[in-house]
Amino acid sequence: MKKFAFLSLAALALVAVPLNAQSIYVGAGAAFPTGDDMEGVDAGLNLAGGVTFDVASKVSIYGEGSWGTHGTDFEGVDAKPYALMAGLLLDLGSGAE
Repeated sequence: MKKFAFLSLAALALVAVPLNAQSIYVGAGAAFPTGDDMEGVDAGLNLAGGVTFDVASKVSIYGEGSWGTHGTDFEGVDAKPYALMAGLLLDLGSGAE
């Protein structure tokens, strides 16, 4: 249900903002387990994507999600980490004109 609600809100946001005011990005890559307690966890795959909307000339909002998968040496156990993030971006400029 959470995934459906998130995807519905994302779709609504995509159609509510003019096309020239948004950017969509996706990425994929290898995910390597790190840390002292990662014995038996294999390298996996990580997928990420998001969208950014320009609210004003120097203000944008964004939302993104990430999903990954790792195999393990443990019977019937897989690691599937995920994350959702949203925020506000401010363009403070470089100070040089």
